[in-house]
Amino acid sequence: AQDIVENIGAGLKNALETSRSFLGVEAGDYEYPIIRPEYLATVKIAENLTGPDVTVRLEARMSKLTDDARKLKKFADLFKSQKRIKTNCCNSNPKRNDAKRIDILVSSSDTPPVPILVCEVKLGLNKVNGLKKDIDRLIAILETYSNHGLLDQHRMYGAVVFHTMHEGVQTDEAQTTTEKYRKILENHCKSRAEKLPWLNYNVCSIKRSQLSEPVCGEEVIHDDGNVEKVFCRDQYAFIPGLILLGNANDIVAL
Repeated sequence: AQDIVENIGAGLKNALETSRSFLGVEAGDYEYPIIRPEYLATVKIAENLTGPDVTVRLEARMSKLTDDARKLKKFADLFKSQKRIKTNCCNSNPKRNDAKRIDILVSSSDTPPVPILVCEVKLGLNKVNGLKKDIDRLIAILETYSNHGLLDQHRMYGAVVFHTMHEGVQTDEAQTTTEKYRKILENHCKSRAEKLPWLNYNVCSIKRSQLSEPVCGEEVIHDDGNVEKVFCRDQYAFIPGLILLGNANDIVAL
């Protein structure tokens, strides 16, 4: 769990640095970088989740996840009845769910795999309803594998990624501003976990990837020799975070 948090945080910070380079040197003195569009963050996070023993896919179809679950059922004979498959949460409306995509899917190189991580990337923490929907969607995926007994020997994680950018404040002040959103999301996860005893969750900021930039200014030398300090850009604080879900106990210990 800690590796996932650190890698996602590093990816978001890389996305911010890329946004800064897009501005150029001169514009960077007057503007603070904003991560846009969303796929910039998705790609940078995905780059940090790569490894020799994993496969990373972007925009993976929900149908792939259900197909992988069916393959594991066939090989391990874990499904007890056809009725149980039909009542599974992600198979209740296959036409609707199979068309949807997951931003990032990380799986073991072994085939067919139980996913290691399913990840959705959002830009703004203030879009709480969108974050709640992503939480529910990832829980539905986790529940699919759990209902079929596929998580008994495997740890599987889901992550909903977000960040906040606060202009005119430092990191400590920005943390206070984001706290109300964190509590809303935590309560949402708690309500879901009450019905799923195996589900662990944590809503956290990624401290190592936080960034606080001071006020940017420059000295202007006038013809009479006087020097004037001109402030070009206000200070800002960048706070990345995520909602981590799954059946692993190390999620709670973050």
